[in-house]
Amino acid sequence: MAYLIVEAGNFDWIRLLYFLSGIGTGFLLFLLVLAIIHSSKIKDKKIVSGPTIESLKEEDVKKLIEAKEFDYKGIYEFIPQRPPFLMLDKVLNINIDEKKVVCQKCISSNEWYLAGHFPDNPVMPGVLMVEGMAQAASIIGKALAVEEEGVLLFASIDECNFSGMATVGDVLIVEAVVTKMRGPLVIGECCVKKNNQIIANCKLKAFRKVL
Repeated sequence: MAYLIVEAGNFDWIRLLYFLSGIGTGFLLFLLVLAIIHSSKIKDKKIVSGPTIESLKEEDVKKLIEAKEFDYKGIYEFIPQRPPFLMLDKVLNINIDEKKVVCQKCISSNEWYLAGHFPDNPVMPGVLMVEGMAQAASIIGKALAVEEEGVLLFASIDECNFSGMATVGDVLIVEAVVTKMRGPLVIGECCVKKNNQIIANCKLKAFRKVL
């Protein structure tokens, strides 16, 4: 070492550089050998990928379908609507064989639309009953095609009728039955009941679309 650095009292820079480059080259070769050994071990291992977010969501939906009954948090797994525009509180029963879902909506005094509809006589707007029926139809539509991507969007509303009103304290039963599915097209018949009497009903047509 002393010979490499000091020769006849003079500092030998050339020999020092040669010495350091030799050490650096050896270290790089050492790292290269380690990398080759590590890569060969990886090839011998089977790489198993974990579940994707989509697959986890599908499993959650399937579990809810098996449970047949769930609250608003379960509804979140089926449709994109959220409060204050979620018109359903819970699913009372979902039946894949019958292609039918039965939901519940309790009208409270805190509903955002009652302050103006109407101030002295609070009544649930008919268009929001239709929205509730559409959301119910979307739930059963999703349940019948769990693997399909996208959400159901309105295409048409036919034969819509209102025969009663809903106000504070009423418990509404919202039912939807899918009568036809072909590709992205979903057709259903829906109704809203109060005290076992139909107060609104319609036929809906929707298309599944990836937003």
